[in-house]
Amino acid sequence: MKKRIADNLKVAPLLLLVILLTGQMDFLPWWGFIVPVILIGILSALLNLQIAAFTIGFLSGFIVWAGASYYFEYAFGGTMFHKLGALMSVSGIVVILLSGLVCGLLSGLGLYAGRLLFSQNRFRSSAAWED
Repeated sequence: MKKRIADNLKVAPLLLLVILLTGQMDFLPWWGFIVPVILIGILSALLNLQIAAFTIGFLSGFIVWAGASYYFEYAFGGTMFHKLGALMSVSGIVVILLSGLVCGLLSGLGLYAGRLLFSQNRFRSSAAWED
């Protein structure tokens, strides 16, 4: 249990850094941050880190995108999300939370998929299907 907590504490800041750095590349599409997250998932499986992959990925992605959305809301005086929220008939805070939720889900699934791709235990339950 202590190894899992220590591994979670190692991977979370790394994921935040990767997501922030990939956000700086303008030539990638908006979902381009998922590729490095999948690579970190593969690396965590190869290093046999005991992490809660989906949870760490979700929280990292949510914090980065909701934080960036809040920054843009503040930097542009609320005009950008006010216009976007008017199109969807919701407030600016809902737009911030939705963007955080979408990115959190993508990051969580990306890290989990990368981890599952090279996990040694991925076929452990296949014997149950051979009845």
